[in-house]
Amino acid sequence: MRTKAYSSPDHYVQKVLPKLMELGVVRIAPFSNRLAQSVPSNIQALRCLVNYEALRFAEPIRVLADDMVVRMMKRSSLAGGKYVSVHLRFEEVGMMLRGMGFDNTTFLYVASGKIYNAAKYMAPLGQMFPLLQTKDTLALSEELAKFEGYSSRLAALDYTICVQSEVFVTTQGGNFPHFLMGHRRYLLGGNAKTIKPDKRKLVLSFDDPNIRWSRFKHHMLEILHHSDIRGIAFRKPNDSIYTFPMPDCMCQQDGI
Repeated sequence: MRTKAYSSPDHYVQKVLPKLMELGVVRIAPFSNRLAQSVPSNIQALRCLVNYEALRFAEPIRVLADDMVVRMMKRSSLAGGKYVSVHLRFEEVGMMLRGMGFDNTTFLYVASGKIYNAAKYMAPLGQMFPLLQTKDTLALSEELAKFEGYSSRLAALDYTICVQSEVFVTTQGGNFPHFLMGHRRYLLGGNAKTIKPDKRKLVLSFDDPNIRWSRFKHHMLEILHHSDIRGIAFRKPNDSIYTFPMPDCMCQQDGI
């Protein structure tokens, strides 16, 4: 059933609900941004509950993803099963993490799609973080074979592993990190540890040929400190409920 973007709740009650009652199942197309952003708080809470509780990945994805999470935790057992997940976009992320104090004993999971010439471009990161893991190291080739050619299904594996990480680091925009940040905030009551550095500040540090390591590290620690002191991130008027589920998403406390 085709529905205009940002439709009101009344539209769903008047147009979609009768079809749902008649057919039992209704598929909304396109899927994203079908409901208006500004709706009553009880509907916002319900939307959050549906997004982070009712919706599930297909069983083959869930089974393999959960197995990979267990494997990642076992491999990081020396750190109490804790690990850092990174949604990778640029090679300098390794320097950024080292500047923030993550050393070569850090268990790192890198979430990414196919990387062109991966052996070459991932090598520096692997040298800095020898305990680095990816989908290919956590799963057998035969386990991943059924997902090959389906980028969204492979991304779902990354998503599940990143949700369970102690720290999530993202260097880019898009639905993947935004939904993931919201999901982690939802699960941890708004207190999820996420590092999302200011790209402009990073560029200034990386593009300075004369910067010394001590100065670079100072800049990275400032970025980390800013992430640490944010506390519970409340949603601003133009922010997405999916990225910032607080304070509307009180479904667990209110028993919705």
